Amino acid sequence: MKKIIFLMLLLPTFSFANDHAVGLKYVNWDLSGCYGSCPTVDGAGIQYAGVMNNKVLLDFDYADVGTDYASVDYNILQAAYGFQELDTGSFTLGFTRMDAGDPETVATVGYSRRGGEGPDYSIEVLDTDEEATLHFSVRTKMGITLDAMTSDGDTVYGIGYSWKVGNWK
Repeated sequence: MKKIIFLMLLLPTFSFANDHAVGLKYVNWDLSGCYGSCPTVDGAGIQYAGVMNNKVLLDFDYADVGTDYASVDYNILQAAYGFQELDTGSFTLGFTRMDAGDPETVATVGYSRRGGEGPDYSIEVLDTDEEATLHFSVRTKMGITLDAMTSDGDTVYGIGYSWKVGNWK
């Protein structure tokens, strides 16, 4: 039920976005800090990246990762404001909400370029409880997406493909 309500809240975002892409990806989560050796969990995921009014960006990732004996769903929602036009590149300030069983909402500072000529990319620093978390993502003109997030020894990698579903200016 929560997912349906969340999707309903995103519908206005799809309607008013200048530029947005949806996609599928493969996710690999390299865990650390376990007793003994830590597993590496992997699985399929979905992604959304959108820009509204060339100033506000909204990203969402969801994945179901696991091994033969354990499974974890995680989602990451990011919203940020660009101080300049995002299609030419801008510093951003916003928040990121991460949930893999223990939800956390943190401040985000970064630089992003979306919807212009060439690849779209973002690099952000998140103020998490452990240490500063670094997140990087890129989408090529052909639609190939690469992203990585590292925090306190854990690293999440993703590779996928996304489709531009609108570019209204």
